[in-house]
Formats: sequence, structure tokens, C-alpha cells
Amino acid sequence: VRTINKNIIFKDFIEDIDYRIICATVALGIGMDIPNVNRVVQFRLPKKLSFTDF
Repeated sequence: VRTINKNIIFKDFIEDIDYRIICATVALGIGMDIPNVNRVVQFRLPKKLSFTDF
């Protein structure tokens, strides 16, 4: 997905226009507080994760 499309999808998700579910990498959610998110499901834990990733 092109960057411009990702930005549009994320903006629409935050504004609760058409999206009820979004699949994304861990990078999307770091430091985000999105009020309309009720659940976060992690499919797999990252193979490598360090505190410098945050």
C-alpha cells in the first residue's frame, strides 16, 4: 500500500468513517491513543523487541 493510501486509511480509521477493523504492524500503535479502539489483538509477538523500539 502506498504511503498516501496508508495515511488516508489511518485518518479514516481514527475518524470512524468506514473502518471497524485495521490490520497493522506494531509501528502503527506505538504511542497512539485512539478513543474508538476497544480491543487490540496481537497475532504473533515480534521475533525481536527491545525498549529502543519505543
